Amino acid sequence: MPVDPFEMYPLEPQPEEHKKESLKFQPKDEFYFDHAAALKHSAEWSLNELPKQYKKNTEILDELGLLENSKGERAIKSVDGKTYSYPTVENIQKYFESMPNIEMKHAQGFNRLLIVPFGLPIEKIGEAVSKNLIHGIRSGRYLTANGESFRGDADEDMIMIARSILGERGWGDLKYYPDSFDQKKDSGKTKLEILGGGSSVQPFPGFHVLLLPETIEMPKEGEGKTVAGRKQFECGMSAEDVLESLKTDPAFKLECGLTIEDWLLFLAAETRSTGRLPGCANDTDFFDVSDLPPSAILLGNLIGKTDITVWAGWYPRHQTYGVGHLDADDGHDKLCAMTAVK
Repeated sequence: MPVDPFEMYPLEPQPEEHKKESLKFQPKDEFYFDHAAALKHSAEWSLNELPKQYKKNTEILDELGLLENSKGERAIKSVDGKTYSYPTVENIQKYFESMPNIEMKHAQGFNRLLIVPFGLPIEKIGEAVSKNLIHGIRSGRYLTANGESFRGDADEDMIMIARSILGERGWGDLKYYPDSFDQKKDSGKTKLEILGGGSSVQPFPGFHVLLLPETIEMPKEGEGKTVAGRKQFECGMSAEDVLESLKTDPAFKLECGLTIEDWLLFLAAETRSTGRLPGCANDTDFFDVSDLPPSAILLGNLIGKTDITVWAGWYPRHQTYGVGHLDADDGHDKLCAMTAVK
């Protein structure tokens, strides 16, 4: 999997005088939504909508070639050498139906299923998604975000991953689900540690099963909407700010930051669903990003024993998607956290 020879910083660093002060949400004590209606919606979603979305997820993973046949069933061969069976729709239904307060998350808009073969190497997932994007571009199936034919070079990989993330800079192994970005704390677990942690760590061994918001929005500072007591995360908030909100604000209960694997599958699913390359624009000036859509902060990842997390999005310098590193305390008006129910 090719990696960017540069540092893969998402945007040109903002001058100190232009950086936003940390934006934090105050914890809320009450949530205003129709609980009875939310319970009804959750039941109907599980019965009717979840099976449809399960089928679409399966089709995407089959199309990407990420699932194998093991004893007549779909599965993956994981990085730990084990074979993990693909989750069944029945088990996913039971999982979400038994999740406390899931009706609140449905009311807040988390109604989009995403199944991620977490146990596979990042490079394998990235290569599969990249090939799918290239094929879609060449066939005319995928257009830019504003509906134009892509004019970039679709003969090379469409996804570049920084060396720091792949462990080639000596910063340490990629960690998952840190509860702190303090360099003095050994926070998060490696992929192998999670895979070996059993059902208490992974409800679906080898896989992530997530609920994303139906519509992915990355509002500017001060423009976040409040739905069922939950205010959207906004651009300008750092990974540290968002992590603190996830830990302390009940409105964000059950949520976690996305990982690189999650984002790659989201990219594939979003493109396949809409026929548009999210954030992609022809001839974008790297030094004039005023019209560029925000990139995602993936605070489900931490690099080694550092305070460095991950960003992902359209990378205009090379007309590809990029996955790079980011200081956890860095707030930027073109970066916004993505979270999911897990």
